[in-house]
Amino acid sequence: MIAQACVTATEGLVAHFRDRFAEVTTLGGRLAEATRQALDNWVREVRVTLDRVLADSPVLEFAETEGLAQAVSAGFLGLTLFESVNPEGSEQALAALEQLAVLVDVFEGLGPVATRAVRAKLRKAAKRS
Repeated sequence: MIAQACVTATEGLVAHFRDRFAEVTTLGGRLAEATRQALDNWVREVRVTLDRVLADSPVLEFAETEGLAQAVSAGFLGLTLFESVNPEGSEQALAALEQLAVLVDVFEGLGPVATRAVRAKLRKAAKRS
């Protein structure tokens, strides 16, 4: 029943856009714009999540959520494509990202003195780069 509902819904959408499809003579600009809009929706949701999750995190002193959201979204898309051609490499990349998440958790769990020391070190490193 669910499969039939999916097929019926898709047929309805295709029929709705059939005339517009018939008007298309090139994919370049329109496809690029549609893809950008779709990706912007994804990035926006990731940014909202990062804003919420990192609200009290010292991570925001060194990275802003818009750039992080772009990086997370690009990484997700890249890993999705990478997985289809190199599953082992994709697993290794995901494991590395999980290790980074553990590092952030540890950083956020430090006491005030250790947090100040790490922040000072990160500020120095950021000024050098």
